[in-house]
Amino acid sequence: MISPDALNLRSPSLDEIFDDNLSIFEQLYWLKL
Repeated sequence: MISPDALNLRSPSLDEIFDDNLSIFEQLYWLKL
């Protein structure tokens, strides 16, 4: 398991990655409609 300290250190970059992934998934979703 990942230690809480590692999660705290990585949370900003992880948030950015998730935001980017969500925007990509939203674009793909709307393109498929």
